[in-house]
Amino acid sequence: MASTLIQTVNPATSTGSITATPALTKLNSLIIVFVGSSALTDTVSTVTDNAGNTYSKAYSIATGSGGDTECWYAQRTSPTNSVVVTFSASVSTKSVFVREYSGMWVVNSLDQTKTASGSGTSVSTAASTTTRSAAELIVSSCSCLGTTPTLAVGAGYGNFTSQALVASASLHAIEDKVVSAIGTQTGTMTAGGTSPLWDTGVATFVIATTNNFQNFSFPKVPDSGTGIMSLTERIR
Repeated sequence: MASTLIQTVNPATSTGSITATPALTKLNSLIIVFVGSSALTDTVSTVTDNAGNTYSKAYSIATGSGGDTECWYAQRTSPTNSVVVTFSASVSTKSVFVREYSGMWVVNSLDQTKTASGSGTSVSTAASTTTRSAAELIVSSCSCLGTTPTLAVGAGYGNFTSQALVASASLHAIEDKVVSAIGTQTGTMTAGGTSPLWDTGVATFVIATTNNFQNFSFPKVPDSGTGIMSLTERIR
């Protein structure tokens, strides 16, 4: 199977909680929620949706000066059209991106993570631990503070998008790519503007392939028709 980016939702920034309203997501999608903040003080408290899916934190970093940067995810999800992010405080401006992916492994899909903070034009998480699977989705995000800061997509990445947190002062950006070989992974972007400071992270998620199923046994679950739900039905 192949991983497919189905949709990206980017609500307006806010100092309080933020609600994203995607088109109704598909059964068993991987939903990834990227959060950026213009300061280090306001961190994510909860991520919930109206389908009762469980969201876990993949990474967070708020040790530098670029602003809090977090990534949350829910795997093997039920369809939802409302994702709500709440925060520990209502001081700084926050940005949220919600992305839906199909074709992902449905059990323990998160593999590796790595975070870093720094300054200058070369945004990098440094290399992660080696991935456990050849076929993986790699996602990266960055919060950047400076004077008229800019962020540009890293080498090998795509599906790049960004949102200003504070005009001419702070920026939040995300990107992704799919790899087909086991190895370390690094989140990279290029920062611009005057004296950019950044906090960045990368996470890798396992894509569903034939190899994933060789050593995994699904419980037998009746479908709505005549017997056992197929693997395709489970992970579509």
